Amino acid sequence: MITDFRQNTRDPFVGHQTTCCGPRLAALRSAHEKLAAEAIWFTAENRLAEGCISNLFLVREGTLLTPPLNTPVLPGIARRTVLEIAEQEKIKTEERPLDINDLLSANEVFLTNVIMTLLPITAVEAHTVADGKPGPLTRRLAQKYEELLNR
Repeated sequence: MITDFRQNTRDPFVGHQTTCCGPRLAALRSAHEKLAAEAIWFTAENRLAEGCISNLFLVREGTLLTPPLNTPVLPGIARRTVLEIAEQEKIKTEERPLDINDLLSANEVFLTNVIMTLLPITAVEAHTVADGKPGPLTRRLAQKYEELLNR
């Protein structure tokens, strides 16, 4: 789901892990009450940011897209690992500002964190992502990520 909360880009702690996570936990609890796995955050300027506890990736026309760190988003370990795998696999990537139209027009969407690894997203609110199944690039990256973990 998409949360109504917004990341304040002027907050000196945004983009950093702190013990002040009340809004994140409230949004995540709301998502779980609606049977959603995660709540997606936007900035006050309506730029796509991240999940409550995850980083966000989109795939459009074979290109892996993710918001840049200066959005601001957390520089997650899983996020960095996915970008490294994409580079090794010669998958075109772009870290650039994204908005709601990018999210809704994506062919694939997935979230990352070190616990969930790669979580395919097949719907955002009432919008079905592509055909409602994890896409080929998401599956490929998840397989490579799992191989890396097993090594």
